[in-house]
Amino acid sequence: MRKKKGFTLIELMIVIAIIAILAQVLIPNLSSVRKQMKNNSVGANVYLVRSFLENRSGKDVNTILTYISNHPTDTNAIATALTQVKDNIGTSMAAEFTNSNKVVNPFNSSSTIYSNQGDITLYGSTASSILVGYNNTSSLPISETIASASLPGGTNLIGDVVVVIYQTGYVTYGVEDGGNKVNLTIIKMPKGLNIASIVTPTTGVPGGTVTPPITTQVLANIDRVYNFLVIDGAKNIINSYSTMGVYSALQASLSANLYNYFNAPSNNPASNSYNAIVNPVLTTNDLVIQNNNDIALSSKYSVIACQEQSYGTNDYSAYKGAVVVYPITTSPYGYDIYGIDQSGNKIGEKKITLDSLINATTESTLSNNVKAVATYLQTRVASDKTACKTDYYNYVYGTFYPQMQSYSAANNIKNAYVNSWTGVKYTDGDTTFYSNIALIVARGITGFSLYKGTVIVNAILGSNNTLDGYEVYGYNYNGVTIGYIKIP
Repeated sequence: MRKKKGFTLIELMIVIAIIAILAQVLIPNLSSVRKQMKNNSVGANVYLVRSFLENRSGKDVNTILTYISNHPTDTNAIATALTQVKDNIGTSMAAEFTNSNKVVNPFNSSSTIYSNQGDITLYGSTASSILVGYNNTSSLPISETIASASLPGGTNLIGDVVVVIYQTGYVTYGVEDGGNKVNLTIIKMPKGLNIASIVTPTTGVPGGTVTPPITTQVLANIDRVYNFLVIDGAKNIINSYSTMGVYSALQASLSANLYNYFNAPSNNPASNSYNAIVNPVLTTNDLVIQNNNDIALSSKYSVIACQEQSYGTNDYSAYKGAVVVYPITTSPYGYDIYGIDQSGNKIGEKKITLDSLINATTESTLSNNVKAVATYLQTRVASDKTACKTDYYNYVYGTFYPQMQSYSAANNIKNAYVNSWTGVKYTDGDTTFYSNIALIVARGITGFSLYKGTVIVNAILGSNNTLDGYEVYGYNYNGVTIGYIKIP
């Protein structure tokens, strides 16, 4: 009887080699397929949330309009109204997306609906499937590109569906693997029902008809001017050498800056469709910012910017639907902003003072930023000295500076006075002022008093071209050094 032969060693080796090759080809592909399936799940979750928002948009716009119209003197009315909507959406989602209808984050398996965020620009990080927040400082974006550039994404939000509530609509999107935004959608709320509490007399209005929420629209325009001037005022402070210089800057730049931001296409291409303020009473030829020195005006203005305080207190009752702005040049210094409703009454007055722009909280923010950077540098100074060796100049620019850029981005370091400024600048001699700077890496030089609210990190040159440590400090609005720390 013939004996059955087994596999030879060579045959076994060939089989093992084939299996290894197949594993190299198939396993990465399998991982890629799984990742793509998770990304697809994120996209599907966005569609569910979008449908949910579209079905409740009429209810939400009336919640917002009702609260704002009933609180005409409340400077936080929009934020409060959006908070009410945010909380209600969170509660409703918890009831809607439950059991078999749960919206699950495919990357961390969370089904938590996180609606405790509030202002979306202050988002930190939490394990969730849906993140609900609001934006009360900007209008609803007019395009997906604008929305995508201004809203949070990144690795903290992978797998989440994000809902951002604005006064006139929502933006929702998903965050797929890599932190990229997907299926971003802008949902406009309807104009809202006719709410009796915000209907005012029609006297003097062209045509004798009034859109019901006229007062609300004027108040919203006041808020937009107010929010812009808070940031613009802070920028003026940074650019000024002294307190008196700040007062002059607040006055001199008012008209030009309002015009450039809200109504100058050559300087701001998006202004006509995005930043432009529309007078809700006179809806024709109303996109004009007027530098006014008297009251001999035509009636077609959306914002009247007065160069002098005395002009701001004139009688503007004929300019229905307009917003009036003037600099306050007596203590407390700042801006006064108010609107004119369709009856010619002064409404919604708000003031921005120097004390509100530069306060203990702002100074504390700068001090805390300095401490945070110094604490970080203390943990690495010894290793930095070793890594530098005797190549100080190349090390500071080529190694230390890029690392500080990464550190600043990861830890969200912002200019204490203008929170939108997050840039990191390197210099070995140039102390000229540049905007958008939150942190400066300097190579052995000083003289950055123009950089108010900015953290300065000065690398100290030691003997024989070595690194001798760091100096960390900041400057307040008067150019006074804040929180100087030398390491080691």
